[in-house]
Amino acid sequence: MFRRSLWKCLPLLVLVLCLLAGAASAKTVKVTNKTTNKIYIAFCYKDARADDWIVRGWFNVDGLGATSINLNTNNSIIYFLGTSGKARWGGRKGSSDALALPVVGDKFMYKHKKEKPRGSNYRTEYFKKRQSSNDGVFYINFSD
Repeated sequence: MFRRSLWKCLPLLVLVLCLLAGAASAKTVKVTNKTTNKIYIAFCYKDARADDWIVRGWFNVDGLGATSINLNTNNSIIYFLGTSGKARWGGRKGSSDALALPVVGDKFMYKHKKEKPRGSNYRTEYFKKRQSSNDGVFYINFSD
């Protein structure tokens, strides 16, 4: 009798475990924009489902706004780039915490070292390394 009840519950248990596994692999990036301009952000992060680094953009945050962005990673390190007109927030060429990555002006997502972004305004930008805080959240603040 017990075995029959267990088998009936098995699909539900599998579903719950899958949902928990998916939630555990997502990390939150909390972004605050202290400028009056809209900022466009791109990220590079290690995919939780594969051994690939994903480069993805553009997310936007309105001037004097804030947002939370979920990335499918369980890694404690990401790289980010913020742009607004001529302003740039990211890594510096030659810095140990910078990563040079191709981007385009359109929304994009590609696997680092395996693919290139498709779209207009192809260029290389320097992303800055960011470590998650003790609570597992990445905090990024943009200001003038």
